[in-house]
Amino acid sequence: MEVTKESFGNVVNPKSAYVNPAGSTILHSIERMISKQAGAQKETDKRFKESDKRLKEEWAEAQKESDEKLAVVQKEFETFKLTMQPLEAITIAIRRRFFSNYRKQAGMTPDHRAAIKGGNIAAHHGDVITDTPLMASKDIEDSDIYRSLYWISPEQAKPYFSISPPRAHTMGCGKARGL
Repeated sequence: MEVTKESFGNVVNPKSAYVNPAGSTILHSIERMISKQAGAQKETDKRFKESDKRLKEEWAEAQKESDEKLAVVQKEFETFKLTMQPLEAITIAIRRRFFSNYRKQAGMTPDHRAAIKGGNIAAHHGDVITDTPLMASKDIEDSDIYRSLYWISPEQAKPYFSISPPRAHTMGCGKARGL
């Protein structure tokens, strides 16, 4: 037997005491309770350390995955920026040509010739960096003409100038545009 907690008194004035059932010494019972508490504390400490270790490992793995995903996104963003630079220049040249043609029709200024020439070059000459993602997204499907223009197949050029479908969609490439 061991020391147990017993309640006595009444509801208004409850009291409790630790009692020693017959046949057991108080000291022995107290030592046993201390031993049980120490064992429970060791088990709790062990489980806490295991949980802490597991959480740290899971956090480190999640951080590693997050860093890897961030590196991929950053690389894709840099590729996207490089792809967009020539597209931006072409777009600007074509729009300047449009405005200059309008000025020419309206007879407004004589300096429109340079803008028209630059827009014609941008609109009517090859651009392998621009055409490769358009081939990949099937906006342009004539690989024979592509090969004739650039002396390389679209498949061979793709690793150098390719963009992923989400980026092609952002640029406005893809059959969904209806062009």
